[in-house]
Amino acid sequence: MTKINLNKIVIIVLCVTFVLLSFAVYYFTFNSANNSAKHLESTLTKAKAIKLCSTGDGGRSLDNTVPWYVSEYEIDDDNQLLGTIIKTLESQGINNIYTTKDFIEKYGSEGLGIRIRPNEYDKNPENNTYLISKTHDYLVQVNILRNSDNRLLCRPIGNNEYDYIYRQSPGKAVVEIYWIE
Repeated sequence: MTKINLNKIVIIVLCVTFVLLSFAVYYFTFNSANNSAKHLESTLTKAKAIKLCSTGDGGRSLDNTVPWYVSEYEIDDDNQLLGTIIKTLESQGINNIYTTKDFIEKYGSEGLGIRIRPNEYDKNPENNTYLISKTHDYLVQVNILRNSDNRLLCRPIGNNEYDYIYRQSPGKAVVEIYWIE
């Protein structure tokens, strides 16, 4: 083989390797649940919500085959918050929104991939609002927590603790978004 042909082969192999590695990185890092939650997150951010934390997984590994995403925000607790959240979900085609009690009566609470709230961690659940929606494509739960202390289910920005207890400011609510696809 001539030197020119060998150089061409090396360049072709490097280019193919780069394309395959780029595809693999995208495939294993893309999270469709995170992508689906962005519209609601954008609405909260426009309403001056502060993102406390987020976590998720693209669902393409041996131990986790379902894309999921969790994020938590602190926001002013006003009388428009619930309506804004419902309107945003409905604009994404999510129309079958239930309270948790009605949802559990219809679907049960086991085998759904998330801890249905309210649960044993919630203090004063009667002060909170729990919404949930399910189709064959997704399960979404949005919780508006009005307790003074809330157990976050993701690591707060700048902190490495899971199950961190977050003390929200007076007049604020914590909005939790769980999205599973």
